Amino acid sequence: GVVTLNLTLVGGGAKFRVNDDWKYNWGANTFPNGTGTAGGDNIPVTAGTYTVTFNVNTKEYSFQ
Repeated sequence: GVVTLNLTLVGGGAKFRVNDDWKYNWGANTFPNGTGTAGGDNIPVTAGTYTVTFNVNTKEYSFQ
């Protein structure tokens, strides 16, 4: 259950969500690593190109 994407992001906030819907979403207030909580805060993202991973079982994430 680990999803990995390569993304270029602008500065701001990010969250992980299911099927482009906000019903199920996870966020936190730590960057570049952390563990998301259901309905949590936006993740404070710094602009850049990242390999983003999200473990759908543990909700752990990283932006590298």
